[in-house]
Amino acid sequence: MTVSIRSSRRRIVWMIICVVLVVVGLAVTLLFIALTRKPHKTLNDVALTPPTATAPTADSPSPLSQPKVPPRMPAPPRTDDPSVYSRAVAEDLFDVEPAAVSRQQFLTFWEQNLPTVVYSDAATKGLTLADQNADVIDNLTHGWIPTEAGWRAEAANATVSKLTITSIAVPDYWINAVAAGRFQDPGLHLERVMGVLSQTYGSSVRYTARRAVVIDLGLLCGPTQPGGCRLVAPQKPPALGSS
Repeated sequence: MTVSIRSSRRRIVWMIICVVLVVVGLAVTLLFIALTRKPHKTLNDVALTPPTATAPTADSPSPLSQPKVPPRMPAPPRTDDPSVYSRAVAEDLFDVEPAAVSRQQFLTFWEQNLPTVVYSDAATKGLTLADQNADVIDNLTHGWIPTEAGWRAEAANATVSKLTITSIAVPDYWINAVAAGRFQDPGLHLERVMGVLSQTYGSSVRYTARRAVVIDLGLLCGPTQPGGCRLVAPQKPPALGSS
């Protein structure tokens, strides 16, 4: 009788242990699932969480690495009116933002707007088109366009230039030269542009400086130059301030 009671007690104890083990195992399993499951995002979570930035690839470069594209410089108007064309040339030459366009791009712009023919007075002396146009660029780079170092300095200083034209007229020395027969090409003209150049500069505090500008623009227009005037001689007046 005693042996039977002890055997019954052992079975009850083992049953209790098994139940406890099952309960503990189930609890551990539920806890593991709860800890490893990703939380569900609410609408506010989606709206307020910034998107994850993906690393740039060859097909999709970072916006910060994109080269700055300079704005397209408007070509001077195709006109045979020397006064209209000289105004456009002066504005294109002096209204410059070096941080937006490189010096080489600026020179390329002028090279693309040079004459396509030699004016007759120069042709009779053996001047070629290449020589004529090389003189234009030489005048520009030595008299009116900053050096590469100067251009970079203006770009770093965020310099912006603006020319306010005050007058455009034919100077007396050109009128006299044509009357004396020294220049006979009917398409050759010269216009003097006078104005005030304002330059605003400075990275943190902006300053503005102003100075007078006088430039004589030799132009080749129709009937010699087809398609409107072109620049042949950007030069300083022989006697600055005289008419």
